[in-house]
Amino acid sequence: MEESKVPTRTSPDQSTMENQKRGTDSRSESLLDQFYTTLRVAHLALPSTAGDSQENSEIRGRIKYLLEKTPKGWRQAYEVEQLMPSVMSKAQLEIELERRFAEAERLEVASVDALKKRHHRQDVTEEDLRALLRTLLNDIQWFYEKRVRRRVLTRRYATRLAFLFLSSFFIFAVMVWLQLGSLRPPGG
Repeated sequence: MEESKVPTRTSPDQSTMENQKRGTDSRSESLLDQFYTTLRVAHLALPSTAGDSQENSEIRGRIKYLLEKTPKGWRQAYEVEQLMPSVMSKAQLEIELERRFAEAERLEVASVDALKKRHHRQDVTEEDLRALLRTLLNDIQWFYEKRVRRRVLTRRYATRLAFLFLSSFFIFAVMVWLQLGSLRPPGG
């Protein structure tokens, strides 16, 4: 019996319970799940493995392993994304480059102009396209990593600032209460 190539997914209820056990944010987990679905579909759309070099066979094996590995995480998903250009066809590389250039421009990734310039040269080879896409993916992933880190730090500082404010307010209230207590007439 032939093994099905259709990706399987956990039910929403099961995912929610797993998220609660791990203490993860369900929105982030939902985005990760969607990203993995996209990666699995892209993996299934890769060209045939016939005639693959030893290196490409190892890359395909690594991609398959990472897609099946649990628990899933952003770093593993990013690694799959970085490995994919090595085994994509030239047509897939061109389409993905155009899509990622548009994303990088929208995000205002600093390297996008230089990479686009290189992409539009007349002597660009298929290996150049692979290198361009890997570089572009790395720059986009780095942008997202910095944004997540900035959000985490902002949330941490906001929490600390709120705690400091509440502590200051409490100390002020205690000081006022003590002052009011000391203003009472004796014996009254």
